[in-house]
Amino acid sequence: MAVPALFLVFCASVLGFYDVGATTDTLSSLDSSFCHGGLEVIYPQLDIDNCLVIPKDLREKVSRVWKVPQVYFPGAQKRKSYVLVMVDPDAPSRAKPTSASWRHWLLVDVQGSALRNGHVEGTTLTDYHPPTPPQKSGFHRYQFLLFEQLPGAPVSLSEREKSSRGKWDLQAFITRFDLGEPVATLQFFKGCNRTGTEEMRVPEKDASGGAVKIW
Repeated sequence: MAVPALFLVFCASVLGFYDVGATTDTLSSLDSSFCHGGLEVIYPQLDIDNCLVIPKDLREKVSRVWKVPQVYFPGAQKRKSYVLVMVDPDAPSRAKPTSASWRHWLLVDVQGSALRNGHVEGTTLTDYHPPTPPQKSGFHRYQFLLFEQLPGAPVSLSEREKSSRGKWDLQAFITRFDLGEPVATLQFFKGCNRTGTEEMRVPEKDASGGAVKIW
């Protein structure tokens, strides 16, 4: 872990961090390869630093108990600003993502110095909305993408984008503000809280027949 050792000792003894390493075994190589760059998303009892499936006993907490997570990026440059995006590309389901991308969280002007310490200090364009996949919709990918923001270049949402979180054209947003490739990406998988019978079904192609994009 890149998080300071004393912090991890505290979390393990007081908060009881969950060991999630084994859950990565159920992911395809395609989904596992999405994560890169060293980004970490930290909930009270769950430290996510690679692609994984949220354990069943923590899904309710991720959806309904835990609030905004900490975000830690050790590779952040102190004097640079970043854009942090969290989306669900599987809304309402991975088989038929007709509402993708669903925008769960969007921050701009995120200070690199804060990211290096596990904090997100910036301007919120879309408030954090926890992962709450519909029943019987299977597992959803919840993706975090971190971009460098160009100096002196304000980033904003159009009035149309502000009116709805769903059907957000993330690629158009990236192009509009010349964000380029993300410097770090992370994703986790989560099913509905109310059933323990979900199975991982990972298509090799998206609903339109094209290859799933891996950054």
